[in-house]
Amino acid sequence: VAIIGVALASNAWIARNVYRYIRWTQFLRHAQIWANYVWAISLFCLLGRYWGPSWLLLIVAPVSAAVHGGRKETMLAAAVSGGSLLAVYMFWGVEGGYAWGQAFVHALFLALFPMFIHSLAQASLRVRS
Repeated sequence: VAIIGVALASNAWIARNVYRYIRWTQFLRHAQIWANYVWAISLFCLLGRYWGPSWLLLIVAPVSAAVHGGRKETMLAAAVSGGSLLAVYMFWGVEGGYAWGQAFVHALFLALFPMFIHSLAQASLRVRS
């Protein structure tokens, strides 16, 4: 509960103050992306064995990068999230072809969905301008 509280408070503070501190906007956006990753991986490690869909928490950082960052930053955040997912599964001792197949599909989703969101965000920027 404390992790969720800190995550909500930090995201709310950044969203409220990102334009107040205009010189720090880029830094705050990067900090928000990687803080979201830290909260998500922490919650996934704590809840993953007990709540199956908890791996979806790892999509938060790449989607945040997709909305606020560029293509390279989105791919980096997606690769880190997907790699972390596979590393945690390996640490937990996941065995069997079916389980690893599912793990790789999850990692692939963590890579493809943020790229789709990035494309939508870029398309909306082109239409708006």
